[in-house]
Amino acid sequence: MNTKTLVAAAFVVSLIGCVGTQPASKLNELSLGMSKAEVIAAIGSPDTTRAADGVEYLIYELQGRVTGGQKASCGLATVFTWGMAAGVCANINLDDYFVKIEDGVVASYGRVG
Repeated sequence: MNTKTLVAAAFVVSLIGCVGTQPASKLNELSLGMSKAEVIAAIGSPDTTRAADGVEYLIYELQGRVTGGQKASCGLATVFTWGMAAGVCANINLDDYFVKIEDGVVASYGRVG
């Protein structure tokens, strides 16, 4: 296998690590009063859910802002480790975000904590 093929393969593997992570900016697609179905259509299925006393919480693990330095470091690490760093780099700055469903509609949403 030649060098170009190996570099191309490492690049493709590095992209795979980025596919599953959504940016926190996806929450900008939400608005108060949306139904649970509308939330899932807009930002996808939650990573987990919680419910108590007639209130349901949809919990999403979303990626916050990634700096240019972090992107560059992960890109180089992924290439030099033949894609093995992609999974680690995909998890940079992950935080939990919630969508509170009350009386069947979005009552609030934001970052947990």
